[in-house]
Amino acid sequence: MAYYPSDAVRIAKQEVGYHEKATNADLDSKTANSGSLNWTKYARDLDNINYFNGKKNGPVGEWCAILQCWVQYKLYGDGLSARAALYQPDAKYNCGAGCTWQAGYFRENNAFFTSPQPGDWIFYGVPGDEYHTGGVVEVSGKTVYTIEGNVDNQVLLLAHDITDPSIAGYGRPKYQKNDPCNIYVVKAGDTLNAIADKFDVTAAQIAKENNITNPNVITVGTVLIFKKGSKEWHTTDIFCQFGDRNKAVSMLQGLLLKRGLSLTYDGYFGAETRSAVMAWQSSKGITVDGIVGDETLGTL
Repeated sequence: MAYYPSDAVRIAKQEVGYHEKATNADLDSKTANSGSLNWTKYARDLDNINYFNGKKNGPVGEWCAILQCWVQYKLYGDGLSARAALYQPDAKYNCGAGCTWQAGYFRENNAFFTSPQPGDWIFYGVPGDEYHTGGVVEVSGKTVYTIEGNVDNQVLLLAHDITDPSIAGYGRPKYQKNDPCNIYVVKAGDTLNAIADKFDVTAAQIAKENNITNPNVITVGTVLIFKKGSKEWHTTDIFCQFGDRNKAVSMLQGLLLKRGLSLTYDGYFGAETRSAVMAWQSSKGITVDGIVGDETLGTL
């Protein structure tokens, strides 16, 4: 099953501020045990499922590409689907974790481009010798915003001039077309009302979908993800969506289980719950977008 770029960005933005560790301890904490020896929860999780052609956690290697693979793994919920989305070999112990390896996978499958889109992998270096990568969040004018791991030993949101000669190009995972959500990085001088007007939505909608408690205070560099307005997409009020963890998700999961869908009742809207939602939407002949709003709730 394919997912949208906004789904990948929604996962990646939660990782901004994560520090790599000095030892193989406190891997799930964002800042504890900070160090520079490449111990991360990203490599640990992928090592646990034999994702790469060998163990990658710790001093054995850098982790910028590992973070991006982990985002796809969390998106799909399993390594095989993540590798397929990234054009990687599907056999265990046959997938490289380096930037050059991954750029090659994209090129071999005509999925390497000179112009970026949200959800892409950005590569630095020269063809055949890429040395760093990250995930594209937004493209605004001559600026490309990215979330990158292994920068100053942590995960950071960065802004680059799109004409930077060190950028080798962009790899594009297999995403579903017609993303129902906008992705926007807050810039100096922005207000929530101005952003809402730009995208034909309401400030209240953006605030609700991004857990903003005070709409009058937004921070530069905040990554906003919100459903497209009526001029771009037929929209209804969102009840819950991918990445949410709350009572609304628990209610949704209970309803889906009563309707015979298979999923884990855990209050988290992850890959499994999204698959169940999309299967239900398809069975009812309604918009299949994996987002639960009035239309979907009305059929449950």
